[in-house]
Amino acid sequence: MKRYLIAILLCSCMFSACDKLLEVDQPAERLVNASVFSSDNTMNAASLGLYSLLRNLEPPHVGNASMYADEFVYNGPNADMRLFASNSLNSKSNFNYVLWRALYFAVYQSNQILEALPNSKNVSDAVKQRARGEALFFRAFAYFHLTNIWGDVPLVTTTRVATTSKAVRVDMDEVLALAEKDLIEAKSVLLTDYEGDEPYRVNRQGATAMLARLYLCQKKWSDAEKESTEIIDSKRYALPAPDSVFLGGSKEVILAAWNQTGFPAIGSVYIPTNFTAAPAYQLSPNLVGSFSQDDKRYASWTKSYVANGVTYSYLTKYKTRTAASGAASEYAVILRLGEQFLIRSEARANLNHFAGAYKDLDTLRRRAGIALLPIGLNKEQLLQQIETARWQELFVEGFHRFFDLKRTGRIDVVLDPVKAGWESVWAVWPIPFDEISRNPLIIQNEDYQ
Repeated sequence: MKRYLIAILLCSCMFSACDKLLEVDQPAERLVNASVFSSDNTMNAASLGLYSLLRNLEPPHVGNASMYADEFVYNGPNADMRLFASNSLNSKSNFNYVLWRALYFAVYQSNQILEALPNSKNVSDAVKQRARGEALFFRAFAYFHLTNIWGDVPLVTTTRVATTSKAVRVDMDEVLALAEKDLIEAKSVLLTDYEGDEPYRVNRQGATAMLARLYLCQKKWSDAEKESTEIIDSKRYALPAPDSVFLGGSKEVILAAWNQTGFPAIGSVYIPTNFTAAPAYQLSPNLVGSFSQDDKRYASWTKSYVANGVTYSYLTKYKTRTAASGAASEYAVILRLGEQFLIRSEARANLNHFAGAYKDLDTLRRRAGIALLPIGLNKEQLLQQIETARWQELFVEGFHRFFDLKRTGRIDVVLDPVKAGWESVWAVWPIPFDEISRNPLIIQNEDYQ
């Protein structure tokens, strides 16, 4: 745990360098490289600093993406969050900029490590190998999110700001091709084992799971099936009951975001504090209504109450456990086995391997305690079942719903009926104003100012 704290301090010291990422070349960057990567301890601390990105994707950004899609209804007072809930984002939105900055900071950190490794003579080969694998994983992880949120983005593979300050947006397929290459190499160099048996540092299975997610996004169905099968057939992970998925020690979790207390912020931010009024973060009636009443996920992951004659539902995937209560800790989940069954089911459906697609989806339905799929579904009906299953299984975990609706081309069909004045151009968010101000070569997304 102490090493994670060291990494947090290091990360804070380096953050100002990221502010200059698209501005002018900073000689101080080379001084940071020289001092940070002079030993196993400093290289390891730099690698651990990458994991700040996973914490940064917790509140508010996960909630903002859920509001932007159709998972949360926002009833709170924060004006910037209301922009996400009403799909009224503009380029000066603070949370939009903070997320962009966090993702490119991870890119910057990853590039810095990759550049420094060949010249880090006092670092052992084992530490170098792990550092390279983690840097490649996080660069791919960041670019996966950048492209899925903003579309075409600058592709930055160096820390030299003289170069990056003139970076232009490139086709997202080119960016995702780099992410694919990075994850393939990360998978080849990362070890299978975890450090201390806790899933807080990415291992080979984490790179494999992320690669399966990327292939699904790219519609590379055979590759997605292959990578998800590798995770499932490894038997390293299991599917516990829904009320145990997020508990510390869960055998389903492939990668989780570390935090000092062991109790994720997501477990408290999205739960009401006043049960006599509408909650700030209300689960959408359509999402809640999609569950059957006997679904164990519905029972464990949602709760409801009545205020002023209106029934409101809220998120309880995390139970707001605290150290003071003496209850078990929880994982802020980034990657888990349940998603891999969903990836393989969708890949198989698109490969016309319907029996396999049925089997994978029914595996999760058995876990949820609900009836198996009706036989005789055609491909379109089966894919619709998978879409709903992903919604029910992965709601308010990362950006799944928003990304799913985009990659399947169904974002307009789904959101137009529930979002007043929905426009197709809102499928991507505005490039932050500050970035365009620094680099006028970056062109804004359509219909944003």
